[in-house]
Amino acid sequence: DRKFTKGLKSFDEIGLDHPAYKFIENRQIPEKYVSDIYLVNKFFTWTNTLVPNKFKSIVGDHPRMIIPFRDENGEVFAYQGRAFGNEKPKYITIILDHEKDKLFGLNNLDKESDVLVVEGPIDSMFLDNSVAVAQSDLRIPELKDKSILVPDNEPRNKEIVKQIQKSIDIGYRVVIWPDYVRQKDINDM
Repeated sequence: DRKFTKGLKSFDEIGLDHPAYKFIENRQIPEKYVSDIYLVNKFFTWTNTLVPNKFKSIVGDHPRMIIPFRDENGEVFAYQGRAFGNEKPKYITIILDHEKDKLFGLNNLDKESDVLVVEGPIDSMFLDNSVAVAQSDLRIPELKDKSILVPDNEPRNKEIVKQIQKSIDIGYRVVIWPDYVRQKDINDM
């Protein structure tokens, strides 16, 4: 964990008046996650210290919020860098251990209960017993019988609609948002 956090500051260390802290404040991220979300000033440069040459060019390097993906033992095996501005892509997920499933929230998961599966780590922070897959396909075969898929609310996105239909056809439970829900995801709600 020490190697991972070298060069990072957790959000509970940066101070309430820091512009990055305003971001998590505006997103209303639950307090229990604040100490395990980090700020990095140069995302490409820092990532290259963990995964040599991951970014061939560091032109346009910029700050990002770092959200660690921890396994059942609390060890970091991946992380997501979330842009604060208009940098593209908005989310960059880096896998450190390719043997593990890319799931955020494993360190808080009760596999004996129903598991809510969402796309983004920030969305999962608002739901009990949830994981995020960091992609639009929410299906997790090894958790199929326990999963309740909670897709983003994008009823006009043909790819999302196709994923939902495919998931229902093979037996997953899926949340279908009613028309009166206008927000695009759990965090917006």
